Amino acid sequence: MFLVRCSHGSLGLRRIVFQPNAQQPLAELIGRTVLIRQKSTVPAEGHGSETGTPKWLQDAMTRAPPVNDLSEQKTFQHYRHPTVESINSTPPPRRFSEFEDDILALMASQGVHGAFKERMLREVMRQDKCEYGDAYRVLAKMNEINERYMWLYKLPYFVGIGTTLTIGGLAVPFVFDKSTAIWFCENYVKQEIPTDPAELDTWYKVGTFTWSWMEPMIGTASFVLLSFQLVRNHMQRIDLKPFGRYLESQRANALCKRFPQYEREIVRDYAKSDPWGRDNHIARLGHPANSIIPNRTLH
Repeated sequence: MFLVRCSHGSLGLRRIVFQPNAQQPLAELIGRTVLIRQKSTVPAEGHGSETGTPKWLQDAMTRAPPVNDLSEQKTFQHYRHPTVESINSTPPPRRFSEFEDDILALMASQGVHGAFKERMLREVMRQDKCEYGDAYRVLAKMNEINERYMWLYKLPYFVGIGTTLTIGGLAVPFVFDKSTAIWFCENYVKQEIPTDPAELDTWYKVGTFTWSWMEPMIGTASFVLLSFQLVRNHMQRIDLKPFGRYLESQRANALCKRFPQYEREIVRDYAKSDPWGRDNHIARLGHPANSIIPNRTLH
């Protein structure tokens, strides 16, 4: 007895792989692979196909289980996998508090916020000789200091968001809306407006009319943004901090000065891993460090 595995290949070929069971010698069946070109015609009852395929082999190909099922069987037979007994006897870590220190160090090197948070808690426990729950109260105080003037740090970003939405939203009517284009032209551009109504009867023609003064503004704004992006890229290449990273470093340094009894780099990493206070309310409630936000590499 042996298993037959079927899979469709290119050019109408079907691949038959013979897999021995425990009763057959392995040497007899190793490498026995048959490639049979599929035919559109159906052979007569009791006979093989035009290629000479035996009837028993055709039946075996029809009854063969899918490749995925056999692949799963092979995986379960030849590779280790968790079982209910192993999970119950040795439960896997479900929160950062259950990881060992070396695993936390590796996760922290990948920018995982929960790992930085757990390392900070353990540093508080080591230095203050307190329990895990008491360390969370210290962490809550650190979060309050780290959140100070948060609205001021976010203000430039909110201004940028509002300005971008306003300019982007107004650009469409200023280019394609007839009434807006005529009003802007009369009050600011001071350009002659076509007197023939047929020249502005569609929004395509309106866009052609306004593009003579809108193109320089839009093109210049796009080039300025491209220049800023290039400057930011060059700054990062030579390890200069852009505005956001500079604010993170300043806030991290301030937190280190406020809590000098703890390891400086652990405090800085924790402060920089959560720059906008997204996880602080959870820390105040005393929940375990199980958050991975923002999950990015620190600069």
